[in-house]
Amino acid sequence: MDSSHQVPTNSSGHLPYWSHPFSINDIAVVHNGEPSNYVNHVNKLLHSHGLSSFAGTDSEVVAYLMYYLLYVYGLNIEDAVRVLIGKPLKHLNDGEVRSLARRFRWAMLDGPFAILMDIYFNNDVYLIALSDRFKPRPMVIGMDENYCYVTSEETAIKAISPNARVWTLELGGYFIASLRRGIISWGRPREDMDTFFPRRSFPTYVGKDAVNAEGLGYKELNEEILRKALSEERVIRVINVRGQRFIGVNLPRYGIRDVRVEMYGAPGNSLANLNNDFEFVVYGNAQDDVADTTHGDRVAIHGDARDVIGQALQGGKVFIRGNAGNRVGIQMREYRDRRPYLMIGGKVDDYLGEYVAGGVITVLGIGSINRYSIPLVGKHVGSGMVGGRIYIRGKVPEHRTGLAVPYPELRGFLDVVNDEGLGQGETDALLNVLTRSEHVRRNRIEYRELSEDEVRELEPILRRFTREFNINDSIINCLLGSKHIIVTAE
Repeated sequence: MDSSHQVPTNSSGHLPYWSHPFSINDIAVVHNGEPSNYVNHVNKLLHSHGLSSFAGTDSEVVAYLMYYLLYVYGLNIEDAVRVLIGKPLKHLNDGEVRSLARRFRWAMLDGPFAILMDIYFNNDVYLIALSDRFKPRPMVIGMDENYCYVTSEETAIKAISPNARVWTLELGGYFIASLRRGIISWGRPREDMDTFFPRRSFPTYVGKDAVNAEGLGYKELNEEILRKALSEERVIRVINVRGQRFIGVNLPRYGIRDVRVEMYGAPGNSLANLNNDFEFVVYGNAQDDVADTTHGDRVAIHGDARDVIGQALQGGKVFIRGNAGNRVGIQMREYRDRRPYLMIGGKVDDYLGEYVAGGVITVLGIGSINRYSIPLVGKHVGSGMVGGRIYIRGKVPEHRTGLAVPYPELRGFLDVVNDEGLGQGETDALLNVLTRSEHVRRNRIEYRELSEDEVRELEPILRRFTREFNINDSIINCLLGSKHIIVTAE
């Protein structure tokens, strides 16, 4: 783990002993973020476990917590990681895990964090990655024939192993790999991995007319693309793209139209933001914040995209052949004849379509076309939604939509209130106000076939999607004829 010159939060300074990685005996920790219950953990370690001093970093505290869970309380690696993740008890179906969560609640981490650990334990070496339940910190996992990788950006993996298989953790997920036992936990259900995260290969380009991004910063790369566009080149190819951010953000100001920019590699964050009249095509995966506040034309990604894709999208089309991450399509909107379309060929994680005010989001799940048991979305679909439409092929449990308080929890709370003397009629009236009154925003959720008007609208978009990604047109009728969960604002 190379973390030179990186000082964690809750650190007192910049000297080497305040820097990553922080180790306790055979446990080394690197993290991004800030566990919000740091002070509680310090007090627990001081007063209950006899520690007398700290260097003053939250990485150090995480290492101590892991040490005590393994060596003092005797947990195995996976149970110790589960304790640190601290999933709410209502999401834990395993009785033994629920018991562990209750017993070691004091060790649960909270707040935004992405943590990487390297541990020597029981004559084995473990590589561990874990993220919090809201995942505002990026983390990408990679694997090839010889090694496993964990980074905050995919391009670091691709620089070492261009053909590595890459994927992301689900929210509150963890990855564990052992030198002796191989991969113990993938960070996602194995069914998800087999269906949606295969090792992918992408086209390459060997022509002499391409811009070589090797060694260029984003400003220099943008200047090269602009120079070609001003020379009236209508197809601009860029090779060896490796993490350069902000590609294309300088182009709208020049009024150039009808230009296609093809990128071979993995562009960094904020690709094609504020795009209006350019077409961007990525032959690879893309990182966070693609097509933010885009007004028109098209962005097409032949692999996966990460988090916050199409934020405030208000025109044009964004096509993703593979999967997308968290908070996709948030704050999308439309104005008059400007209706944006965000189409995802694989699956999506949590908070899809949060605060959507307009436009259309479609999740196709092409890899599981005949397997309806695999959910295509995470939790909180359409939370805060006030307009627009979300189409998800197949069924979605209703509790995955919105942010309403689960009915069983409300019922339990009101039962306690009732025990304190509130009458049954009053309890039922209060329950109705909390869950069904005009003061509670809800989504309208339908499970049905597409109407004729919807097919008429979506078919040309879907045909353009299949042409871009060389998908057989025979799948179009299958997708349009399938039942969808359709989420709109009530």
